[in-house]
Amino acid sequence: NMAIEAKSGSWFMNNPRVYLLDFQLPDPLDQGVPGMPHFLQKLDPEKIVRQLKEAGATALLAHTKDHEGNAYYNTKIGHKHSDLGYIDLMAEFSRYTRKCGMQLLFYYSIGWDQRAWKEHPDFRAKNSKGTELLKTVELNTRTPITRWSVCPNGPYRQYMNDMLKELTENYEFEGYWLDIPYAPICYCDFCKKDYLEKTGKNIPTDLYSLEGLEFSKWHLALNTEIANSWASSIREIKPQITIASNGISYSSDFGWDAIDAQDYPSREYHAKEGVATVSFYSLQQKALKRDVPFEIEIWRHSYYAREGMLRTQCVRNVPVLTTEIAAVVSHGGFPQYYDQVQFDGTLSDRSLSLLKPAFETIRKGQPWSGVGAPIQYAMILWSKQTSMFGSSLHGSGMLGSFLAMQEAHIPVGVIAERDVEAGEYGGAKVIIVASAECLSDKCIAGLDDFVKKGGGLVVTDKSSMRNEFGQSRENFGLKEVLGLDFKGMTEFIYSYYINDKKHPLTDKNLWLGFANTVHDNFQAHVSANSEVEVLGEIMDEVPGFKIDMMPYKRTGWPSLIIRNYGKGRVVYHTAPLCSMYQRFSHLDQRNLIENAVRWAGLVPVPIEIQAPETVEVIPWRDKQNKRTIIHIVNRTGAGLAQGPGALQHETIPVHDIQIKVSPELAGKTVLAQPGNRKLKTSTEGNFQVINLDKVENWEIIEIV
Repeated sequence: NMAIEAKSGSWFMNNPRVYLLDFQLPDPLDQGVPGMPHFLQKLDPEKIVRQLKEAGATALLAHTKDHEGNAYYNTKIGHKHSDLGYIDLMAEFSRYTRKCGMQLLFYYSIGWDQRAWKEHPDFRAKNSKGTELLKTVELNTRTPITRWSVCPNGPYRQYMNDMLKELTENYEFEGYWLDIPYAPICYCDFCKKDYLEKTGKNIPTDLYSLEGLEFSKWHLALNTEIANSWASSIREIKPQITIASNGISYSSDFGWDAIDAQDYPSREYHAKEGVATVSFYSLQQKALKRDVPFEIEIWRHSYYAREGMLRTQCVRNVPVLTTEIAAVVSHGGFPQYYDQVQFDGTLSDRSLSLLKPAFETIRKGQPWSGVGAPIQYAMILWSKQTSMFGSSLHGSGMLGSFLAMQEAHIPVGVIAERDVEAGEYGGAKVIIVASAECLSDKCIAGLDDFVKKGGGLVVTDKSSMRNEFGQSRENFGLKEVLGLDFKGMTEFIYSYYINDKKHPLTDKNLWLGFANTVHDNFQAHVSANSEVEVLGEIMDEVPGFKIDMMPYKRTGWPSLIIRNYGKGRVVYHTAPLCSMYQRFSHLDQRNLIENAVRWAGLVPVPIEIQAPETVEVIPWRDKQNKRTIIHIVNRTGAGLAQGPGALQHETIPVHDIQIKVSPELAGKTVLAQPGNRKLKTSTEGNFQVINLDKVENWEIIEIV
């Protein structure tokens, strides 16, 4: 058990607005590039802190060591950037942030280090052929992007720990944000020796084999042990220092012990993932540590469409920055705005001018962030084990589930495997299990118990066909819950399903008798017992067609199956339905997911809203103060698309929104916040009806 309890400071509990100032500057003395200028000639730490304070930031996250291996403080261990001269940037930032009441956080790059890689051959990570890991990405620029991978399983770990100790002992600051915190897949002598000692075997070269599964377990334990070693050493010196590591929270390369040792989860969002994804990331972060806020990094930049990152000289505009940050805050998190210093050491006036109105809007709404507990009618199961050992369909399936729920305005959350195993379901009425192949017996037992006690379960594809370590089962682990036996998969990746039986699940917004395409995916063949009801069937395509595929004949294999189980309900679909919706956005598939959730949930959704699909509704219940808080985030925008790299140019306000809330969420007074503007209400049956005339980017409704 490598668990480390986080007992650090609590600055992150106070609605912060973090500003990450990226340096990542090469050192002209050791790069050897003709014509490279000197950097930081106009660097003024006091002015930078003052500018950030005026822009609305409450915490500065400053680079101590970058990917190049350059330090920005007076170090006796690493290499200080030569263009800093006599300036100890961390000491200066510490002095001026304390003077104006801001928090100071330290960035430290772990996994990439050009200088250490060059100067210490035993620091280098290696591939299976014994060649040092060095990746260069050509982007048609003067200087290609190069990533220098070091291995923290060897002597580099001590080098890194010594620098962290040096910083912790000598500077006043609030916390660390550690970047690239993982050990790469490495075949250096230190990794080979460690693997041999712990498994009695050599590291396999084929990681997609059974031996690869054993390697993945070793690699997870290694990453977890390394992460906890630096957390432990930091806290031995200053227990109040907070620790967050970029990526540990969502990566499948770390165990729960490493996640628990972090003070709060943190991850990046790059804009290329699509505007709704920032909310899905927020739900994932919340699922990891429900009792603390989380952090999402919002890039100022666009993300380059080709391989690799290019921090282009652009700033995304106020509507999209405000919308993305508002989504994070609405889900109970706080933002980290990612900016970069200019080569002369100054900040971009344009970046600050666009950040300031976004941060001001967020500042006004933050008092209503994370108040009480989120209302989550549907929960999406996040199987971190499937992310490690199973199909990539699970990742897209989770996002597709979220998009379907968000667009249908059904309150949704994400639930982690360990919560299901512990019988803690977050108040969910339905759990969606989307292509989650790798489920433990304990997780399966938790889902079984959830349904028996009255919960709903929506399951797709090959969910539960492997255990938590990726080893195949002969039948569904969820066999008893589903009432089905697994018989194999369709022969081809192009087939159809047809729903043609009238039922409450198929009766709304679905065209009975229409064959829906399953493109680029297999479907499961299952046999059903007598206790289930079949609502749909798999169809084959017309043979011989070279271009346009058409539905041809029924196969006799069921596709959509429902049943009552204990006090609850179960829906199963043979296709990776949620993943397909994320990829292809077919409305029929979205409607089927929505109908399945509503039918399986047994009880009505407690909040209904009449608004465009681009409006996200995020409700919270503050039981202590008997109030309901509803965040409404508007993503209706010109230039907006869901695809990669889409940029929102402006927000299009939505009008005449009607919200219905159930009696347990209703109240005497309804206010639009901030501003205490009273809203008109009426009743419709048992529901309180709230009329909201207009939403631009973000509106908060408080019911008391």
